[in-house]
Amino acid sequence: MGTTDVKMAELLVSLLREQDPKLIDQIRDLDDDLDELHAKVFEKVLSEKIRVDGPTGVVDATLASRYHERFGDHAVHITKQMNFFLSGELQ
Repeated sequence: MGTTDVKMAELLVSLLREQDPKLIDQIRDLDDDLDELHAKVFEKVLSEKIRVDGPTGVVDATLASRYHERFGDHAVHITKQMNFFLSGELQ
């Protein structure tokens, strides 16, 4: 998830510099990937197949996952603002 967040951040910087609308779709696709990974974290920590250090480990893993996923949500919000800036259209 961290790698995906870093890639999104790089694309956001490029979007702000280059103002290329094609980057918007790439960022949104990465957000979809993050959403899927976030869901998989819950599956993992709630399954019996993974060993987590009790309730604290479960909470830490799910919170870390949530923060990564939330970063993606913020990136998508920026793409919506940039789309409006570039096209004048709300999404």
